[in-house]
Amino acid sequence: MKPCPQNPSSRKVGFELEFICPNKTQEVLRQSLAAMGEVKTDGSVHARTDDPLTEARHGWEFASNPASGAGLLKLINKVAEDLKTARAFANNTCGFHVHFDMSSTSEIQRKNIQNWWLVFEDLFFAMVPSGRRVSMYARRATDPTEGPWLRSRYRALNVTAFSRHRTYEVRLHQGT
Repeated sequence: MKPCPQNPSSRKVGFELEFICPNKTQEVLRQSLAAMGEVKTDGSVHARTDDPLTEARHGWEFASNPASGAGLLKLINKVAEDLKTARAFANNTCGFHVHFDMSSTSEIQRKNIQNWWLVFEDLFFAMVPSGRRVSMYARRATDPTEGPWLRSRYRALNVTAFSRHRTYEVRLHQGT
């Protein structure tokens, strides 16, 4: 059997993982992840009464440094390992966001991505749990309650991230 090929892409990708962890492991986790990105509190993430830990917990977000190819896969594995060691977990208030570097793209290329997103958005939403389909932090591009999708960061595809980070952010996925 042939081994899976390594990811050859050179496009930089960053990710944000929202999670909950016990109070006693927070500082150790923050220190272990510091070289790989930033850990900060997240007010949209909160523990539920039926979560597996009984002690007080806070919502957190880890924002990774950008990486590409095999380096990205190593980064994801190391972060996941550290989160498991700290007994961190995700519930339905947690999201997983991915930032794709768009700094070398033209306006036409970015518009093409936006148009293709509109074509496939129903499929993308069908692939996630029902709770994510109604998330106020990952609304449809065509959601009429918030005006034009290009002006709101709380869309499943956040194109407003381009002006600040030179990325497009996919916010649709649940925490994992």
